[in-house]
Amino acid sequence: MSEGISQEQGSQNAPDGNGRVRNQNDIETRASELTGVHKDTVKTVFNAVWDAICEELENGNEVKLHGKGTFYLSRRSSRVGRNPLTGEEFDVPEREAMAFRTSPAYARRLRERRKELAKKNRDNKE
Repeated sequence: MSEGISQEQGSQNAPDGNGRVRNQNDIETRASELTGVHKDTVKTVFNAVWDAICEELENGNEVKLHGKGTFYLSRRSSRVGRNPLTGEEFDVPEREAMAFRTSPAYARRLRERRKELAKKNRDNKE
């Protein structure tokens, strides 16, 4: 299994100290390295795939990627929000948001990989 993007290659924003935030450019660079396809081509394909997924969701369809997961629209109920600066309450209307449900097989793969990395990190500290 590939080691992925190195800490130095990725964006410097760390959400939780457990890793780095990766942006589209990071993913396109890594895909280019893995496939040997020029980065501009990877970017074009990435954007086309993303546009196709969004188009299907806009048409009311789910997008299932075998062995990876499913993109779908999730309905978010209306609620009362609060302005953190003023404390003023306001109504947040019901809306739909894009969501992704990981397939069980891929979720297992992620858990196993995270365990391997945690063990490797523990071993390196000793």
